[in-house]
Amino acid sequence: SQTNPEFSSHCGSGLNLTEISAILNVYATPLSSGSSYRIDLMVTDPVNSRVAYSIVSLSVLLDTSIIVGVMSSNPTGKINPGQVLVLTGLVSLPARVTNVSAVWTVDDESIMLNDVAVSPTRLRLASSFSTFYLVIPSNTLIGGSLLTFKLSCSAPFDNEFGASSTTVVMNSPPKPGKFEVYPSQGVELRDQFLFNAQQWIDTDLPIYFQFEYLSSSESIVVLQSRSVVSYGYAQLPAGLDSEGNDVRAFVQTFDNLNANTSMRYSVKVKRGAPIALSQMTDFISSSCNRSAFSVDELKKLNALSSYLINSVNCSATPNCSALNRKNCAKTTNTCGACKSSAY
Repeated sequence: SQTNPEFSSHCGSGLNLTEISAILNVYATPLSSGSSYRIDLMVTDPVNSRVAYSIVSLSVLLDTSIIVGVMSSNPTGKINPGQVLVLTGLVSLPARVTNVSAVWTVDDESIMLNDVAVSPTRLRLASSFSTFYLVIPSNTLIGGSLLTFKLSCSAPFDNEFGASSTTVVMNSPPKPGKFEVYPSQGVELRDQFLFNAQQWIDTDLPIYFQFEYLSSSESIVVLQSRSVVSYGYAQLPAGLDSEGNDVRAFVQTFDNLNANTSMRYSVKVKRGAPIALSQMTDFISSSCNRSAFSVDELKKLNALSSYLINSVNCSATPNCSALNRKNCAKTTNTCGACKSSAY
């Protein structure tokens, strides 16, 4: 009854359950109208060392009711802010019900669905079975938020109402830990620098790390591709004299759902003694031998070789920032191209 509900450990004659591998088919019998059921799913590994649970509530309606269902484009119910959110509403109307209106809502009052959605949020339904989409573009919803979207259908003249909702978790990138480069200063092409990331946290494991630096031509150079290894070693080119020999190093961190963030660390890398052509050839040759079986080592070799071949003297370059131009990188003592078409 409504005042003293009873819970049964089995569904009795109300539902017939048929399991096909990972799919559970549920068939409602005529006796189940007006009843509510809870279906528990438990997943374990072969030795029962890890267990996960999920619960689904199921209500069986009369065949004269408006039936509404909502599905998310992401079966896990968790998406990144950079993804498009697509919700699919399925509405089934009994034959006698007419003049039905459907509307999408969300439980966060700060979100105006009419303004952010690229699909209609209100629709008049005419057919007995209708599909009603809600589409929200990427980078609209805030990471870390928990949102419940609801599709409501009403037929006021027939005194009928139906609704269904789904909860969407907006994923957030790994929470920042530490990122440092050791030593904090050194000499180009001689010293090995340790890129070290620690204490990053995320619920969607594993966390992946990618190490990079910003070249003098202001392009990102990847030193170590995305992997679960949270540290790496690399030699670095010298920083620009005009910027105090600073080289900006970065770590990009990703969770298992590809949400990512970055952290920067500046290290001073000074120029070494001038390198003769023969020394340059020996350096590249020895680096090639070390890089034969490693993609990351090949990336480091390519970055340093490119630096050596294209290195120019920028010690007497004017203040490029004041001229709204990029740093000196390709022509001796000459600023790079304009920073934008506005200059």
